[in-house]
This record gives sequence, structure tokens and C-alpha cells, in this order.
Amino acid sequence: MKRGLLFLIITLLFLSFLSLGEEVQVSFFPPKIYQGKTAAIYLTSPFPCQKAVVDFLGQTIRCYPVGEKFRALVGIPADQKPGKYPLKIIFTREDGSSFLLEKEVVICPTRFSSTWFWLKPAKKKLYVKDLIQKEWSEIERVLVQESPEQKWQNSFASPVSGPISMAFGVIEHINGKKTGQHRGLDLAVPVGTMVKAPERGKVVFARMLKAFGGTLVLDHGQGVHSLYFHLSKILKKVGEEVSSGEILALSGNSGISTGPHLHFGISVHNVRVDPLEWTKYAF
Repeated sequence: MKRGLLFLIITLLFLSFLSLGEEVQVSFFPPKIYQGKTAAIYLTSPFPCQKAVVDFLGQTIRCYPVGEKFRALVGIPADQKPGKYPLKIIFTREDGSSFLLEKEVVICPTRFSSTWFWLKPAKKKLYVKDLIQKEWSEIERVLVQESPEQKWQNSFASPVSGPISMAFGVIEHINGKKTGQHRGLDLAVPVGTMVKAPERGKVVFARMLKAFGGTLVLDHGQGVHSLYFHLSKILKKVGEEVSSGEILALSGNSGISTGPHLHFGISVHNVRVDPLEWTKYAF
């Protein structure tokens, strides 16, 4: 009798678990996920929750309420191998108990072009691995910080008006050697062009560096940052809140650069993603 009751309880719990799993709604925007792009994961839970997190590609990412749903923003590395990957979603109920849901996600390939260019002697002197790593580690300290408020409201505006001189994800060969993939969007504009905030944010980094040149980083909240390199003049200080369209800096040709342009980057939870997507969609 006791064994029969225990079996019944276990069966009911199992069926309850399956039912909850079926009722949880998971959707993606855009519907397909690609290398170097951003994925917004929307979750609808059948029960009241305190919080939700997703585990994906080695990252644990906090979800934030958006209306009656939860949303997690995930950056897909440009060099992430296409294929199927596990996605774990952990809900925490109001009573503190947890519920786990697992799904399989497909990352589709993105076609990236290649480019070859040579640095002039004055710029080549700056192309030193230790210097680049040191400066990047300083920038990265702010990219791993996450503020909970979503500061942006719409799709991002382009910070300058100019043609694209190098797209995101381009495979670079510098002075005859393959060096990796371009992790931003280069916009060809004359030195001194006004660089404007693409959306509301807070200045969290503003310094003149050797390798990256004049560098400014905005925190837009919830793990999203925008980056600006090779500036000739920085007009904002760390801690300043800026509105969409506010002038941040003047473009330049500083640091490791082959000509006047603005390097515009987007980082989602410390993963660089294609900025063009953020100018097309309102995540």
C-alpha cells in the first residue's frame, strides 16, 4: 500500500513537471540565431516568479521583466561554431523553489568576408600584443559590470553619418598575417566629426589610450554597452548620464588606425556583436 502511494505521488509530480514544461513559452527575437548577432530570449511562466536566469554558451544571464514576460539578451560570439547548443532556463518561484527547463538552440552560420591591409611604421609601432591586451583588460572591466535599468527605449541611431569602411566580423589580415575578426563597425568620417549617443546611457569609460586611441564606453543597462574608438577628443566624463543624440566626442584617427574613421561597437554581456542589428531592431 505504501509503495503504491509513493508511486502515485512520484507519477503526479512527474506529470506536473511535464505540464509546467509544456506551459512555459519560450520565443526568440529574431527567430533565428546567427554568429555575431544578438538574441533576445522571451519567457512566459505559468506560475508567479521572483526571477529567471538562462545558462547558455558558458554564461549565466539574468532575465529582466518586460511586461508580463522575462527577457534575456544573449550575445553570440562571431567565432562560435555553428550547430546545436543546450539552453537551460531556471525559474525561481515566489516561495523560493526552482524549476528547470532545457531546450536545444541552433546557431546558424554567418558569412564573413576577409580583408588585408598594412599599417604605416608609426602605427605599426603601436601594434604590440602586450599593449593591446593591457588596454583591452582596462576596457573590459566596465563591460563585465551590469546595471539593472534598461536605459534605451528604441533601436539605436548611428553615432555618425558615414559609409561603412569595415563591417562587423570581417576576418582581418594585418601586414600579411591573420589577426582575427573585426569586433565592431568602422564608419568612414573626417577627423572632428561629432559622435552622438545612439541611445540613452551612462559614460563608464573615457580615456585616451595608445592602441585604441581616444576611447569612450556607454552603459545602456542590463549588460549592454556601446564602444567608440580612435576618437580625437572626448567631451564627456565618467559618471555623466547622456541622452540619445547628445554629443559624446569628436572622431579621429588615433591609436591603431589606417585612416580617419569611427569604430563603433556593441557589447552584450561582454560579447561583441554586430552594431548594425541594433540600428535595425528595438531589442
